[in-house]
Amino acid sequence: MRRALDRRVLTFGLGLFLAGCGESKGDPKAEAPPPVKVESDEELNVFSVDHPEQFPLATAAPYESASQLTVTGTVAPDITRSVPVISIATGRVVELHARLGDTVKKGQLLMRVQSADMSAAFSDYRKAVADEKLAS
Repeated sequence: MRRALDRRVLTFGLGLFLAGCGESKGDPKAEAPPPVKVESDEELNVFSVDHPEQFPLATAAPYESASQLTVTGTVAPDITRSVPVISIATGRVVELHARLGDTVKKGQLLMRVQSADMSAAFSDYRKAVADEKLAS
């Protein structure tokens, strides 16, 4: 009994699906504007078209502009050109060589950070170099 009900529901659903898929819309070519035929006379540099109302004409006119332009305004920095400064170690800033808004160059020292982690790592490095020299 349950199986027969499942088949009826499935058949009904499939019928609705196929009925929805069978409907077709209008022909897109019938809704499109008629094609335009363009004929040119190359000797006269003249073009003629079947439906000129589809192509409104604009008249070109000469325009004199000044070679220089003087205006007043405000110059503002580009805020998207900011770059975050990230230190590889945590610590305390002991020297500050640039402030907010200063123009800086690539490679310029911005601040000096005193870091216990970096000091310990550098000390370990120097000890390893000394041990290497003694071993050779």
